[in-house]
Amino acid sequence: MGELVQLYGFVEYGGGDFRFPASHLFLIPYLDIACLARRVSEEEFAQGALQERLKDTKWLKVQLMEQEEALERIMKACTVVPLKWGALFRTVEAAQGMLKERYETVRELLKKLKGREEWTVRASVDRGRLQEAAALEDPEIQRLRATIEKMPPGTAYLLTERLKLLTEEVGQRTIDAMLQEFFAHMMRYAEASTTAEPVRGADDPEDKELIFQMAFLVPQERVPGFTQAVLQEARQRHAQGFEIQQVGPFPPYYFCNLELKGAQAHD
Repeated sequence: MGELVQLYGFVEYGGGDFRFPASHLFLIPYLDIACLARRVSEEEFAQGALQERLKDTKWLKVQLMEQEEALERIMKACTVVPLKWGALFRTVEAAQGMLKERYETVRELLKKLKGREEWTVRASVDRGRLQEAAALEDPEIQRLRATIEKMPPGTAYLLTERLKLLTEEVGQRTIDAMLQEFFAHMMRYAEASTTAEPVRGADDPEDKELIFQMAFLVPQERVPGFTQAVLQEARQRHAQGFEIQQVGPFPPYYFCNLELKGAQAHD
């Protein structure tokens, strides 16, 4: 069997030398843009064979990491429009034909992303700690607690349940307000944002609940201010039980709306 062409993404192309993070990568140019590509074995990546390979999670993880690391290195030197893993073409000519057809779209994306970085911010909360902190500031909770303390043992069940529900409600309102304020603060520095489904990491502590994960598109000159704003929010919210982390920069996957059919070879 022969070879297929896998695309990692698109970059600006000015001719001349282009420094690659790995020797197996090459460019497929068209005018002033190019596909970032590599050749792969048809025996592994042809549609039928690939479906079997995708069942091997270790193999897939290696493939995803290889693409991610290549894009992260290249984005330090130039603007990158990343593609989801699995964009495969049968020949260089087929990939170049696609690039010719999508030229205006790719060019606009490169223009939109130039000089910008994608950063992810994750927030988790210890609800028990949050509820205790919120209760100290809520007068209705304070009144209920004082009333319960004065009642004979065994007679405060309904009020105790009411206190429990109220404490949960106050905690949730605190989370909602925090998210609204945090978003407004971050958008002073970011040009765009999108919310991702929170995914618990293997190292996340069990007593912390991941409440949101957001991706922000930040102009490079605003990154220091953005980072300082995240740190400021993290310090201010820590006493309430929040933990806020900034991770990145990453290839701007969340801000690329270019879709190609993946996991198959296109003629």
